[in-house]
Amino acid sequence: MELETLLRILIRKWRIIASIFIVTFLATVIFTITQPPVYEAKATFVTKLSRRVNNSRDFATVINILSSRIEIATTYAEIASSRRLKAIAGQKLNLSPQDLRNLSVSSRLVPGANIIEVTARGPNPTQVRDFANIVGASTVEYVQDLYTTFTLDPLDEATAPRSPIQP
Repeated sequence: MELETLLRILIRKWRIIASIFIVTFLATVIFTITQPPVYEAKATFVTKLSRRVNNSRDFATVINILSSRIEIATTYAEIASSRRLKAIAGQKLNLSPQDLRNLSVSSRLVPGANIIEVTARGPNPTQVRDFANIVGASTVEYVQDLYTTFTLDPLDEATAPRSPIQP
């Protein structure tokens, strides 16, 4: 098909093309406007040596384990995003089952570091901030006796987000 023929067809059928574009655009706008906002808050934690490590031999062994293996920090990150800690945080914040369903939590180990990032998402900015902080604090409590040579300590608290990340 030649370009000239294609242009003639488009000129003749411009009303149909414009109608389809307008309907699609309006449907997208309406769908976007009706979606509830989603806010995100992040808290960070650091995996470090416990103060219980006293002698230099233990210290060298522990440093070697911490620098060459990420299993400990990965374990902490998995614990932070577990359903159990989500439920514990919901109880501490006195959240209803519906509020708890609207909140999600995830965690990840920052590449190349012993830092864990706990991320909470939900429709209410202050609730999301509090949820991220409580999940983090609950994780610190839960893991304190898991490995006696390592601790998980807060680095930065989550702050209330100013604007939604979605829609």
